[in-house]
Amino acid sequence: MNWAAQDQRIVTNPLARLEKPKRDSEEKGVLTPEQFIAMVKTTFEGTSWSAAAERAMLYLLAGMTGLRRKELLNILWADINLSADNAFVRIPAKLAKNSKEAEQPVPPATVAILQALKAQARPNDGDRVFAPASASTWINTAELLREDLARAGIEAIDKDGNAICFHSLRNSYISFLANSQTPAKVVQKLARHSDPRLTFNTYARTFAEAEQKAVTSLPNFGDFVLSTCLDKIRTRQEISGDNHRHRNGQETRITAFLAAHQIPPRGVEPLLPG
Repeated sequence: MNWAAQDQRIVTNPLARLEKPKRDSEEKGVLTPEQFIAMVKTTFEGTSWSAAAERAMLYLLAGMTGLRRKELLNILWADINLSADNAFVRIPAKLAKNSKEAEQPVPPATVAILQALKAQARPNDGDRVFAPASASTWINTAELLREDLARAGIEAIDKDGNAICFHSLRNSYISFLANSQTPAKVVQKLARHSDPRLTFNTYARTFAEAEQKAVTSLPNFGDFVLSTCLDKIRTRQEISGDNHRHRNGQETRITAFLAAHQIPPRGVEPLLPG
């Protein structure tokens, strides 16, 4: 309808004032950086190196690039550029959710592991990076993740009570970025979202360490506030002590004066002669 209005096929879009329906999907859980590292390392240490390495790489790419399940399971080795200076995974338009081709950067540590995996597998450029055992089977990522979370001793529910599923690795990737010093616009771009509200209201979560780090980065007054408060307390104590000594001195002088002139203190009736 927007297109029709812009192309002058209709005068106005009659649906322009309608609000989009709210998302009714369950919130996905996220892994902390420590949990993510532990799961990948535990998976790499599996009995069959080739299978274990492929599974670990699947998690690693999901958590370090934010690629979706469909994108991961269909990328070819030809889509991966392992150049040290400009490593990326190319997501073809037919695989991308927004139908736009993208080049997702790959961190250096992930590049080294991908290079080792490629050297071991010796694939052709047209081979899938994560191919099922046979054409009649498919990779059950949900089951694999449950197994490897349990093997790493990680609960399948995060601290907020949300279940951790394979898509949680994408949520975790965006949360890792959001909890770093990465500018918000860059986080949104790396998440490949058109709306920052989706990036930060639906995907990104905060970690306790990042919250504490943010608080400690607030302006530091050093000992100024403490010394100022102590100075004020000492001043009040000195004034209070001076007032107390002054009152005690006055009372002593008044008592001596009354005694010298045989005047009874206030509230005491004088003794009458006889």
